[in-house]
Amino acid sequence: MHVEVRRYDILDGQLDEFVARWTSGVLPLRGEFGFTIVGAWAIPGTNEFVWVVGHDTEASFADAEERYYSSTERTSMSPNPAELIEVSRKSAARRVV
Repeated sequence: MHVEVRRYDILDGQLDEFVARWTSGVLPLRGEFGFTIVGAWAIPGTNEFVWVVGHDTEASFADAEERYYSSTERTSMSPNPAELIEVSRKSAARRVV
């Protein structure tokens, strides 16, 4: 499984709102597009949101990402949780244990 760790710095005071938007919009839609959400964490002290998302293979991950982000469901998501992200970082990861 290809896995990415994603870390977002959320706009000050908006972490709870981001979590609500992400949970109601992104989480179910990712599942519909074949992604596995390994876990997601809100870190209130730093206003960070960290999540781990996977897909069966690296090639299908890239294809599924394209389908997901270009879908009508994602482009029209409202309220859009991405509006509350100040900084976004993502890294491919591999399991070691």
